[in-house]
Order: sequence, then C-alpha cells, then structure tokens
Amino acid sequence: MRSRRALNILPMLKSTTLWPIRDRALIGHHLLANSDMTSAAIRKRAAGTRRQCRFDRRQSSIIEYIHLPEDIANQTNPDGSLRLWAGNIAIHVFKTSFLKEATDHDDRLPFNRAFKKVPYIDQSGNRIEPSDPNAIKFERFIFDLLPMAENAFVVEGLASEVFAPVKNADGAASDTPTTARQAITDLHRRWLTEAGATVDPNVLVEIHPGWALDGQEVAARADASLLLSSDTYLEPEPDDHTLAIATRCDSTMEANIVQAQLSGEGIRSFVQGGNASVMLCGVGNPSKGIPVHVARRDLHRAQAVLQSSKE
Repeated sequence: MRSRRALNILPMLKSTTLWPIRDRALIGHHLLANSDMTSAAIRKRAAGTRRQCRFDRRQSSIIEYIHLPEDIANQTNPDGSLRLWAGNIAIHVFKTSFLKEATDHDDRLPFNRAFKKVPYIDQSGNRIEPSDPNAIKFERFIFDLLPMAENAFVVEGLASEVFAPVKNADGAASDTPTTARQAITDLHRRWLTEAGATVDPNVLVEIHPGWALDGQEVAARADASLLLSSDTYLEPEPDDHTLAIATRCDSTMEANIVQAQLSGEGIRSFVQGGNASVMLCGVGNPSKGIPVHVARRDLHRAQAVLQSSKE
C-alpha cells in the first residue's frame, strides 16, 4: 500500500452479500470528516444481535456480544425502540496512516476471551464432539481500534440495501445462501421496476456491479422495453469496461514526467488534476502505475473531477 501511495483502505467482508462495492455515503463521509476510521451500521433486528456500535460525542466503540449484559442490550427508549440500536456489520474504512500507527503498538488491540465447543480426540482415539464449551479462544478484533480513532464516524445504511449475510447452511431460520440470494433478487428487482422494467415476480434476478452499481445506474440502462420472465443475470458488455492505468502524482512536474514516460505505449488520453492523474492506455507499463479494468462511467467521472480540479 505504501508503494502505491494508498491513503485509505476499505476491506471487503465476503459474507455480507448486499454491501455495495463502492458505498458513496460511507467513503464520502470518511473523507469529509477526515476520519481515521469510519464504520457502517444498520438498525438491529433484535436486542440480541451479536455486535453493536455505541457512539456519543466523546467516543465511539463496538461492543462484542459476550461483553454486553442482557438487561442493557434490552433497554429501550420511551417510544419502545432499542436504546442501543446500531448493529456493526464489519465494514470499515481506515486511513492507512492510522493502521500503520496501530501496527507499531502491539497493545492497541485487546484480547477477547470466548468459550467455544472444540472437537477433540480422546485417549482411545475417538473424535469427541462436546455438547458444552470446553475451550477458551483468545480473539482480537479490528473494530476495537474505533475508540482510538480521531474523528471516528459511523454511517447508517438500510439493512435491505446493504446487509444479507451468509452465516448458516440452508435450512436455518436466517442468514443462509437462500435468504441472501432472495435479498439480492428483491433489491435488484426493485431497482429494475423503479426504472420502468417488467420483472416476473417468480424469477431470480441479479445485477453484476459492472452493469450497474445502484438504482440510479440501473435507471440509466433499463426502461419499459426490458422484460425479464426467466432467471436473469445482467452482466456488463465488452464495451462497458476499458483498461486504464491510474497513478498518483504529488506534483505537476511528476505528472508530466509520468506522462512522458508512457508516451508511445498506447495512451489515448491523459487528464491531470491536483495531486492525481488518470491515464487511458491500450497496454500500459505496470511499473508506471496500476493497470486495472474499470467501468467507462467511472473513468468519465474521474476525468470530470480531475478536470474541474485543474480548472
């Protein structure tokens, strides 16, 4: 990350299937607040949700369920809503400088003690599946950095739009592959119908993020002529993406040097802005930047932002 001059990092949690790849609200608030660490949260489905955010004007923190007494978890406001309503979904944005500082101090993350049921081999060589916890597991959680962050920020999202975890096998009451698939279909069907498309209520539908990332982008591509009567996966067309090299430049002189170094390597255009540059190229030299396939819509937005900063 240092070699790429990354200023912020957003780890992906693979089990949270609905969370948008590019969450404008989360990333935007993180940057605007100049926050060391910004966390996503949703309103809890029940008081017993395993992890929750606690925040006030002085300090924010995330409480692991084993440390939260039941009577406190069940506390409510006068209107009947939960007092501790914010559930952590393990999505955070970090400043890389903040993470570097944390790694320089081994004591920044406390150990959490958890009692677990751990299978073992007895003296006769038989595998034993214990019915009660028989082992102590020490865990450290990245979210325990939150109280140490400057300008810590928590952004609430709608559970129906950002949270469909896969934690259990099919057959369980919730958080299974089937419930997650249905949540994806429900959200993407809503985006399509709001754009004017017709989607049969009995079919599964999924939208690749390269085709559209949100309802606004779906509205730009779908209309009343789109009819889906069978299970459908909407994926990007070949022209939806292009190969780009993106590199960060700390000065106009450095940007000019990089542009000169890449001349003759298939560059079709170059837009230079304040402390950043974006180059389009057919092949590109990986040593001069990071070659990535990007959506043309994002490239056009980046060009517009960089051009406006230049002006």
